[in-house]
Amino acid sequence: MSMSTQQISNLLTDVVQRKPTNSVFIAGDNLQPPPLAFVVHFPILVVPITGQYEVEMEARDVYTTIRVKPGQVIYSPPNCWTRPTWQKPTKAIHLMFGNEHVGASLVTTTRAQPGHVAAEKLAVPRSFGGPAHRTLEAIAETARTDAASPALQHLVDALLCAIARELDQTESPRTRRSRQLYHDLCVYLQHNYHHDVTRDSVAAHFRITPNHISRVFKTEGHMRFSDYLTAVRIDRAKLLLRRYRLTIGEVGQQCGFADLAYFCRVFKRFTKTTPSEYRDLSRRRASGNA
Repeated sequence: MSMSTQQISNLLTDVVQRKPTNSVFIAGDNLQPPPLAFVVHFPILVVPITGQYEVEMEARDVYTTIRVKPGQVIYSPPNCWTRPTWQKPTKAIHLMFGNEHVGASLVTTTRAQPGHVAAEKLAVPRSFGGPAHRTLEAIAETARTDAASPALQHLVDALLCAIARELDQTESPRTRRSRQLYHDLCVYLQHNYHHDVTRDSVAAHFRITPNHISRVFKTEGHMRFSDYLTAVRIDRAKLLLRRYRLTIGEVGQQCGFADLAYFCRVFKRFTKTTPSEYRDLSRRRASGNA
């Protein structure tokens, strides 16, 4: 299902008016992400509206499980991770700030069906500029340098208000359906790349035909579905190789490659180096010896 820009604008305005942000939880990336964790290369805000949003995350270099309530927000910088449990009834907004679009998802879980997630989505095919963009940059800098600052809470509310205002002013020729579907598909792949994802399985999830997915990627993304999925997986593999002491096989498995030899071939095709060579080069650069 999808939402209109007016619906998400109204939700954001209402949440700031009813329950201004009183604390911000910041996800980390120093510890190895657990299986099924959400890891994307752009920042994400999670804003609970009702109930308790239960999530596993890294806080102060320790794995922890927290229950985030209305008035509290989770901020995930790029390449940091969170792992929602979906076990507590909740309704929450996910805001995803990509380079070419801003995505919003209204996710709902109920007491009657723990673990089952219903999601309504909105994709705006542009990055926000002006106050929203500058406020997001200020949040990133404050989270990095002074995470305990009360200013962070005010910045989050300012960002939510700025997004609501820009959405409210969005001109109404609706985003072409194929463009919105393309962004929805990209977000889905960035969340699920570590699974056994295929064009057929994604088509079944979105209730469309595999051929339609191919057409959307060709017309909107100017690439094949398989190329985009592989690029997402290789991008994640590069991060794991740089940051964590995993074996090459473990990196491949966590990025959706069941066969080690195939992972190495694909990695070299994309990067012109083997995974081992890439890791060694990255470490030399980090130590200033390259």
